Amino acid sequence: MRRPLRERAAALLVALPAALAAQQVTPLAPLPPVLTSVTPVFQWSAPVPAFATPVTYRLRVSRDAGLATPVLDTTVVDVTSVLVRRPYKPGTPLFWRVDATSATGVAATTGVVGPITVPPWATPLTLSTPGGTTTTDPQPTLVWTSPPLVAPPGPFQYDVFVYRAGDPISVYGAGGLRDTFFQIPVALERNIPYSWRLVARAGADTSLVSSQGTFLVLDPSVPPTTILYQNFPNPFPSPVAGGAATRRASGSTWPRPAAPSS
Repeated sequence: MRRPLRERAAALLVALPAALAAQQVTPLAPLPPVLTSVTPVFQWSAPVPAFATPVTYRLRVSRDAGLATPVLDTTVVDVTSVLVRRPYKPGTPLFWRVDATSATGVAATTGVVGPITVPPWATPLTLSTPGGTTTTDPQPTLVWTSPPLVAPPGPFQYDVFVYRAGDPISVYGAGGLRDTFFQIPVALERNIPYSWRLVARAGADTSLVSSQGTFLVLDPSVPPTTILYQNFPNPFPSPVAGGAATRRASGSTWPRPAAPSS
């Protein structure tokens, strides 16, 4: 014989805490190690019987594992996702957690998820090598890539600047770009080290990215120039100019060449 509806409901209420404790709340996205978008959708799953609804979910996102200073702290009801529209900037990784409370008072959690690295808003792909690089094109094309960005505030816009190495004033700049490539429309001087920078814009927020090294524009008809920096030992000391100074700077005991006999 089937039990009365009231008894079956009571049995389910007794079993519910154990069921939720076993299932918990499962985090779905984003997951370590890296965000796939700087405006992520936080998602989780929590199978809950209809009689236990509504379920309140508290989402906290923080730069510290203890969630002591959350950058996002929001509550939703019977919804298992939250879209973030303000993009996260690179730097300290993210941690997040969802705490669920059902209408029957049963609590469950995802636990802390993280650390999750926030990617840079732009990554230079050309003329960006830590040890430096070269090109024979005096009007090179700069190429970069960016992670997805929800609209609004997306899509990203970019400002591009080209600098002589060590000079804080740009020799060329362009703003309001929407593509992830740009050909410099003026010819750069040859055999001078340059670097380039990007300002990535997402609404009112900005993030600055620099190339990893310098680049030279070479003249294919002229051998490349070798630059000897200060205190670099001269491999070919001259007996007339700088030979003794070079030996003193390098600690060399290489004898001075004898003067030619008459």
